[in-house]
Amino acid sequence: MVRMDGERARRRELIKRLLLERDRDGLTLTELSQRSGIPSGTLAGWVTRLRRERQVEAGVESPGRSAGFVEIVPSVGGHTASAAPFEVMLKRERRVVVPPTFDESALVRLVRVLEAC
Repeated sequence: MVRMDGERARRRELIKRLLLERDRDGLTLTELSQRSGIPSGTLAGWVTRLRRERQVEAGVESPGRSAGFVEIVPSVGGHTASAAPFEVMLKRERRVVVPPTFDESALVRLVRVLEAC
C-alpha cells in the first residue's frame, strides 16, 4: 500500500466523497466539475484510478495492467449459441440485456451514451 501525506490523503477523501455524491445525485462529470470547481478531466482521472484500484483489490486486474477488450463467443454444448440473450456489464454496475438478434450499431451507440453518464 502506498503511504500518503496528510494533504494527499485529504484530497483523495474529498474526491471519493464527491464521486459518491455524483453517483447518488446522478450527476455528469461536467456537472460535478461545475459544482465542485475541480476540472472534469481531473475528476475523470480519479474515476479511472479508483476503479482500477478496486479491480486490483478484487483480483480482477493486475497492478499497472488494463484488462482491455476480450472477444466473447457464446456457446452451448460446444455449439455457438444464437437463441439466448446475453448481458453486457457496464461501468457503475449497469447492465444491458441484449436479445440474440440486435442492431450492432444501435448497441454501440447505446453503450457509448451509457458509459458517458
